[in-house]
Amino acid sequence: MSSRLGSLEIVKLRQCAEERSSQTFPEVVLYTGPGELAFQTRERRDMTQQEERLSESAQPAEAAAEVAAEGRRRLEDFSEARTEIWDCLQDANRVLMERMQQEAALTAELASKLTASRSFTETASVLQNWTSKHIEMTTEDTRRLFSDAQQMLNASTRFWSNSAQAPSPESAGRFMS
Repeated sequence: MSSRLGSLEIVKLRQCAEERSSQTFPEVVLYTGPGELAFQTRERRDMTQQEERLSESAQPAEAAAEVAAEGRRRLEDFSEARTEIWDCLQDANRVLMERMQQEAALTAELASKLTASRSFTETASVLQNWTSKHIEMTTEDTRRLFSDAQQMLNASTRFWSNSAQAPSPESAGRFMS
């Protein structure tokens, strides 16, 4: 219960409260502001203080749980991006190994045709065919390289854009305190 009192009355009530012991005077006089007093039982005051301590200790626990959830989400995003990039690199490596075998076979074919050629025009024709196939393979390799690089860049961009998202205003306020 709160009441408006003059400063002289507040002083008198304070003196009265200080003179009495807690056994005979179960109420505590709380000064709440200029000209105001509030009466509260000691038991109620102790319960209120305990509730305040519990709520203060619950806030860091909630914030820690939220930070842990955010960290878990970011770790999952990182793992997905890493897996996607790794798969792309493995695929590119497989294609590169196949391409090396194809080039080795093309070069072996060139060597056998050059040794079998009997004239300058036949040799020029063999070299022209080999050059056009080689240019075609190089063009295909370049397209594949840019495609693989684009896939890896997209995975990295998704990861970094998810990581850079600002937290919600509610959670930002909790982390600031």
